[in-house]
Amino acid sequence: MKNKICKNNEAECSAFLKCLKVWNDDYNIRKEKWMDSIGDDLNVIMKKEEDNYVGMIQYVPIEYSFAEGKNMYFIQCIWVNGYDEAFGSKQRKGYGTELLNKAIEDVMDKGADAIVAWTFKNDDWLPASWYERQGFELIDTELCYELLWRPFKDVEPPRLIRRRAFPEYKKPTVSLFVNGWCQSCNKLHDIALGIAKEYGDKIDIIEYDTSDREVFTKYGIMDGIFVNDKEIIFVGNPIDDDMRAAINDLLVK
Repeated sequence: MKNKICKNNEAECSAFLKCLKVWNDDYNIRKEKWMDSIGDDLNVIMKKEEDNYVGMIQYVPIEYSFAEGKNMYFIQCIWVNGYDEAFGSKQRKGYGTELLNKAIEDVMDKGADAIVAWTFKNDDWLPASWYERQGFELIDTELCYELLWRPFKDVEPPRLIRRRAFPEYKKPTVSLFVNGWCQSCNKLHDIALGIAKEYGDKIDIIEYDTSDREVFTKYGIMDGIFVNDKEIIFVGNPIDDDMRAAINDLLVK
């Protein structure tokens, strides 16, 4: 693989690709493809406790994200293991703050004007209030997303990229937008693809690779699941029932 994390440390690379679920050998190869496309513009810091990788932060130049700004870095994910499996939950030990502070120091050394982060509205995963306690300011909202930043200089703030178009369809169609950066999104898209294939030639399936910036720029959708123009919301919800219901509704019309 082209990225420095996987060139230099095989164990760290494996833990990163599995989102620290080192007890689970199953992970999605889409992230490997995405990592190859982004190369050393991907920045990763891992937290190790004894022999285990227990936390991670990944951040990229904002040009790779679903926000726009100039000379900024975008935090895609901070995760400290919260599962009981293997070495158990390591949350509430200050590891997330430690990782964030190391990333801030790194991007300042790189000469960035600001560091940017995102959250889901009304979701327990890294709520905006956590970032605000770290000195971030909520700067933009769109659909279910919130954008926060911590500027180092007096510069124009970033903004979330808005939806620009919806997927095309001529018959009942499942459209899958996938970028590859997030393993949770990758696996949800695999689940959605499996459900869609259950219907055979009754529906069309179209996949959009938004790691291609031209594709993302056209639609303004980085990761998403659509049945015709209905979006299947997967924040905190299993998608199976909603997706099958949406497909079945189209087929009976």
